[in-house]
Amino acid sequence: MKKIFIIILILLLPSKLFAQKQVIGTVTLAIGEVKTNDNRTLSAGDPIYFNDTVIAGDNSKSQIILLDETVMMIGAGTELIIDEFVFNPEDFEGKITTTIKQGSIKVLSGKISETNPEDLVVKTPAGTIGTRGTEFQALVDEEDGDSKILLIGPGPNNTLGLRPGEVEVFNQFGSVILDQPFLFTQFTQDQAPQEPIVISEQDFNDFVRILEARNELSEDEQIQEAVKEGLLISGKES
Repeated sequence: MKKIFIIILILLLPSKLFAQKQVIGTVTLAIGEVKTNDNRTLSAGDPIYFNDTVIAGDNSKSQIILLDETVMMIGAGTELIIDEFVFNPEDFEGKITTTIKQGSIKVLSGKISETNPEDLVVKTPAGTIGTRGTEFQALVDEEDGDSKILLIGPGPNNTLGLRPGEVEVFNQFGSVILDQPFLFTQFTQDQAPQEPIVISEQDFNDFVRILEARNELSEDEQIQEAVKEGLLISGKES
C-alpha cells in the first residue's frame, strides 16, 4: 500500500517540479547587486533561464545575451521578466516577449527580430513596444506608470548598409511609429503614446543616467574588460 500511495502522490505533483530549467541566455556583465526572483545572485557567465525575473538593485546594472544574440542592457533599479522565449537556431524562427515592470532596458535585437521583426515584444505598464529589427531603450517609472521610449537606430540611410529599424509603441488608446534615430515618445496606462519628437537633451540625459552604474566599481579596469568582453561575445561590437 505504501508503494502504491507514493506512486500516486508523484503522479499528482506538478510536472514542472521535475522539468529541467531551460537555459535561454547568458549574463555577460553584472555590476553591483543583480539577482533573480528566486534570490539567485547573478554574475558574468551565469545562465539565464526561461521565466526568470532579472532584478538590478540601486547603483547596479547588467547585460544579458539571449540565444538568438538579442542583447539586453538592464539599468539600475530595474525588474525585467522573460515571459516567452522560443528559438530555432536552424531557421532563426522564434519569439521573445519580455516585461519591464520598472527601470530601464536597452535592447539590441538579434536573429529572431531579423527574421520576423514582430516577434520581439517588450511590455511595460503603459502598453507594448513592438520592434522591427533595431536598437531602442525604454524607461519605466513604476510610481506614475509613465513609460518613455527612445529609438537609437539604425536609420534608413545609414552608411553601414544595415536594415533600417522601427519601433511601434501602442496601447488601447492608440499607437505611433518611431522610424528615425533619436525619435522619442512617452505614454501612460490612461493615454495614447504622444506623437514622436526628437528627444530633448534633458530626456536624453535621463536615459543615459539610469543605465550607468553609479558606484566605484564602474571605474575598475576589470569591469571595463567585462564590458568589452560582453560586447565581443554578442557579435555586436561597435
